[in-house]
Amino acid sequence: MVFDLDKNVQYIKGVGPVMAKLFAKMGIFTVRDLIYYFPRNWEDRTNITKISSLIPNSDVLIRATIKKVIHQKTNSGYNIIKALVCDETGSVVVSWFNQMFVKKNLEKNLHKEILISGKADFNQYSKVLEISVRDYEFIDQNNTFLRIAPKYPLTEGLYQKKIREVIRRVFDESAHKIMDPLPKFLLHKYSLPPLRNSIIKMHFPDQISQIELNRKRLAFDDFFMLQ
Repeated sequence: MVFDLDKNVQYIKGVGPVMAKLFAKMGIFTVRDLIYYFPRNWEDRTNITKISSLIPNSDVLIRATIKKVIHQKTNSGYNIIKALVCDETGSVVVSWFNQMFVKKNLEKNLHKEILISGKADFNQYSKVLEISVRDYEFIDQNNTFLRIAPKYPLTEGLYQKKIREVIRRVFDESAHKIMDPLPKFLLHKYSLPPLRNSIIKMHFPDQISQIELNRKRLAFDDFFMLQ
């Protein structure tokens, strides 16, 4: 299906009316709104830490296999979900605080690979090095592993992996509908990339260094339209 850029997002495959309401909370109503909803930052997944190299009080990104899932309840009634994960260099416990839905997700993906970003530090009780998870994503053979992953501002009920999938689908099917308002001589004069390329690479850059050039291109458009 090719999308009209002014079409409601609910008609994108995998969205529907319920998810469209979540997008609406973020000010996204049309396909055009979606492709101009740029990431707040990007996660460089080329810098993955091996478990044997983890050090306390550090922000880390690991790629590991889920071996075991544990549910603990504190004396004050809070739920802690823990998982034992391992790579070829060792194993470590990773934890989520008061996020019961994570337990089911982990159990469904037992023995599969997971990408985890978070803070490595010593557990205040056991004094063992653990990772407090900020974000995670399961890796399967059907998904392209993003070396530079966009991180979007979200609303409750909408997750990074899903919004990436939806935006990628729109680009795959409708990127050719993005028309460039700048004449070619201006692109050449100011060494600017085409608008279509800039929008796509703002979401899915091949390298972190590309982001500033694409940001410059989009800012130039704003200036040009005001003239």
